[in-house]
Amino acid sequence: MEIDSENLDENGFVMDFAKIKEIINELDHKTILEKDDPLIERLKDQSLFIMNEPPSCENIAKLIANRIKEELKIWNYIKVRVWENRKSYCEHILKLSEN
Repeated sequence: MEIDSENLDENGFVMDFAKIKEIINELDHKTILEKDDPLIERLKDQSLFIMNEPPSCENIAKLIANRIKEELKIWNYIKVRVWENRKSYCEHILKLSEN
């Protein structure tokens, strides 16, 4: 993950790692399913995260980038990399023009 901003908070951070961890923990160790997936009912007693779109690597990276964007007042660039395995990953990049 990369975040670029000239604006620092009262602690001198672009974004506190504790907040980043909160965002990641929304997904960590959860079964990620699309909202219409028939498995939701079967797995309702498990730890689930339901997405509005298919839970592809690309869409998960986009979701995380957008959650970070919601937390920042001023930013120039947000890049989130999500790994599918040791060799494959995707990135989602938001630039200031999209703010």
